[in-house]
Amino acid sequence: MTDYVLAQSADQLTERERLTLIQAFQDSPTIRYLTAAGVSGGWHCLDAGAGGGSITRWLADRVGPSGTVLATDLETDMLAGIGARNVTVQRHDVRTDPLPDKGFDLVHTRLLLTHLPERDDVLGRLVAAVRAGGAIVLGDIDFGTLRLSRPDPTFDKVRAAFFAAVRLAGWDAELGPKLPSMLERHGVAGVEGEGLCGYQRGGAAAPTIMSLTLRRLRPLLLREGVAEDELDHVHGLLVDPAIALHGPTLWAAWGTVG
Repeated sequence: MTDYVLAQSADQLTERERLTLIQAFQDSPTIRYLTAAGVSGGWHCLDAGAGGGSITRWLADRVGPSGTVLATDLETDMLAGIGARNVTVQRHDVRTDPLPDKGFDLVHTRLLLTHLPERDDVLGRLVAAVRAGGAIVLGDIDFGTLRLSRPDPTFDKVRAAFFAAVRLAGWDAELGPKLPSMLERHGVAGVEGEGLCGYQRGGAAAPTIMSLTLRRLRPLLLREGVAEDELDHVHGLLVDPAIALHGPTLWAAWGTVG
């Protein structure tokens, strides 16, 4: 079992900033997918790998007092402030800890499976936690579309080191477009998916999230042969409004459990 290399406890300040930006950037499409899945009053939902808790809060409001939301994560500090009575926060390792069988109308997770070598087994457990006729909505990422608007050899070197480092950490950095077929292999019906790839100037949300992610992974990147000044150069590119960033592509896939 591989340790999670972006654990909040290792650099809580940077990780809080990173998760907050991810939520602001990704919540709008995620909410659109959850709305299309039919989430409504009285539903019982699992938000696995709930992170900063923004989707947990949205679900709690959506399902109302007759519904429930179970928010799980390896680290729950950022979920502690959720005061909704219909929310339960639980420290939980989705790889090993039990989940209720057929207990939920909805299972949602975002940016979880990409980090887990056991992702296929974990997905099987998540699907098994959905009642017959319930919905599963997955969100993840494809870093394969990541590139700058102009050539930069140092950026290309850091990009290659990023892929090598996270592969060793057990990630699948190009998982996003695989989500629909993964759901289908686990028997989910009516699967649909969508990939969103943006183009943003340096200093905007996506380049800043990428910069913070590289900052969190700095020790791993240095071990891959990247120099400190090369990392600093790339951080400078990602905040420079004269340069833009393509991607990464944000993917979602959803369907109905039989």
